[in-house]
Amino acid sequence: MLKALNLSLRYSLIDLFVTGETPRLPDVDIVESQDAMRQERWAASRRAEEQGDIVKALEIHQDLLSEEAPSYAVMLRAGWLYYRLELYDVSLRYYELACSISKDDWPLHEIKKCLAALEASCSLDEPAE
Repeated sequence: MLKALNLSLRYSLIDLFVTGETPRLPDVDIVESQDAMRQERWAASRRAEEQGDIVKALEIHQDLLSEEAPSYAVMLRAGWLYYRLELYDVSLRYYELACSISKDDWPLHEIKKCLAALEASCSLDEPAE
């Protein structure tokens, strides 16, 4: 947020020198409000998960996934929620996206768990000989 504020202030100062008009400072309240809404959606998703309603948790989390640039944490949580729903192939995709955002290797452990779960579910589907 501070970086965006500094960039906006820099452009406002340029406007002052070019146009002679007083620069308009960015509306910090809007940025803070958006952050607060994100935090509330995250908390609501966690509450739904804690109550055992993983589908509702994922529905709430979809708002965070639809942001322009979802974060590493948002992708990790989506992977976890899909994993809890036993949708391992979808879970893998979100863990892979998290890996592409960050160099942290933690999602790799979750990917291994998904692959093991997928392998186990495939072997259950195969008829016994």
